[in-house]
Amino acid sequence: MQEDVIPKMLIQQVFEKEKKESGSPVRNAVVKYVHQRLLELMAGKGSDYTAVSVKTLERYYQKHIENLEVDSYCEPDDRVRFQFVKFLGYSNYNEYLANYYHNINQNSRVSITNNHANRDIIQIEKLEGGLDIH
Repeated sequence: MQEDVIPKMLIQQVFEKEKKESGSPVRNAVVKYVHQRLLELMAGKGSDYTAVSVKTLERYYQKHIENLEVDSYCEPDDRVRFQFVKFLGYSNYNEYLANYYHNINQNSRVSITNNHANRDIIQIEKLEGGLDIH
């Protein structure tokens, strides 16, 4: 599986959820709604949880929903992924990944890495008969 498949899916799920909730297919409305929801989710959590900016959300939308080339694009970092999975109703990114790998129908393996410590935090394997997290 390619490195960028899961972040792309995460971004797509965030914007698809918003489209369903608001009924608006317009980029500007979608981006502003997601930003507002992230502001609400991150309120009172401290400066480390500053909501993703409207401009960054717009870049994600252009790249992953409209499939456009985007200048100054960066893949979502830990802070952004945390906010997106909270938006989708998960406790953390590991829970999101466990749910994703639990729902696929093939043998798979993923290592979740703490980029700051440069080490694996957890490994998730989807094997015939179930999900093994260690």
